[in-house]
Amino acid sequence: MYVVFMACPGRLGQEALQRAQAFLADKHVDVSGWRSVAWLEDNFDPDAIEYMEEHKSVQETDEIYRQATKLVLWRVRFFRPLEKEEHLVLVDPTDGSVFGHWHTLDEDAPGATLTPDEARALAEKAVVEHGYKLDGFDLQNSASKKRKARTDYTLTWQAKPGDPRNIGEVAKALTARLEVIDPANAGYYAARGADFTKRWDAAIARWEQEAKPLRGVRVVVHHDGWAYLFNWLGLQEAGALEPKPGVPPSAGHLAELKQELAGNPAKMVIYAAYQDSRSSDWLSQQTGIPAVKLAFTVGGTPGAGDLFGLYQDTIDRMLKALKK
Repeated sequence: MYVVFMACPGRLGQEALQRAQAFLADKHVDVSGWRSVAWLEDNFDPDAIEYMEEHKSVQETDEIYRQATKLVLWRVRFFRPLEKEEHLVLVDPTDGSVFGHWHTLDEDAPGATLTPDEARALAEKAVVEHGYKLDGFDLQNSASKKRKARTDYTLTWQAKPGDPRNIGEVAKALTARLEVIDPANAGYYAARGADFTKRWDAAIARWEQEAKPLRGVRVVVHHDGWAYLFNWLGLQEAGALEPKPGVPPSAGHLAELKQELAGNPAKMVIYAAYQDSRSSDWLSQQTGIPAVKLAFTVGGTPGAGDLFGLYQDTIDRMLKALKK
């Protein structure tokens, strides 16, 4: 029998508990007789946010964090009193899928000793099984620790923000959160969320089709702030006007870039609407490469009045430059 303590009692909490039990059973993990507790919690890492705020603007930090993770999750913990071993299962409240699973073992507990390649292969398989495509992530860290009777590995992938495919995840998390905050109108939020997801998925499919001519195209950037857009569309960075973001390029740097492009030309130079266009205009005049202003965010250009307009306007402007 399970002893259940619900920090957020009710049908949704029971469903999260049942989903976690089913997940562990599928993994041949028997937690019968274990105690369990489930609670709904915002999925924020204060240390990660503090780190990003030191290196990014508040707006960039918010955008990156929202795109890289779920905003709220059910946490279901299975444990036995006075024992270190336990299971923590994270359940997505939007669809009941399992977002993560932590199995805490005693340091002396026996286990496998894998090679780094074997460990990475298993980790990649687990990521894919959770519905993620690894080409949308960068492997940030891989570490191992030798225990008494096993070797533990930790591998960390970071999502590439700026990709519109991640916005659907944000919409699902936001819908789920609104349903919890305002349960009386949960049906309304669910319907609006489903409508947005349907329209957004259709728009992404259309954009990817329209943007096929951009794949492999070499582009000069004002500074390195477009990596995630490039990853989505398959663009190649041919150089940057600003070696350091916010620091105007020197005459020497611009001359070097011009010389490099003479031997390996680019199709366009792009800059954000909030950036000074003088360097881009100079390079355009010197090389004949069209300078393209992109919105970068909603409201940045007249055509970027909302999220749909932002991506449509960005693609349209780059395709127009490609034809010049």
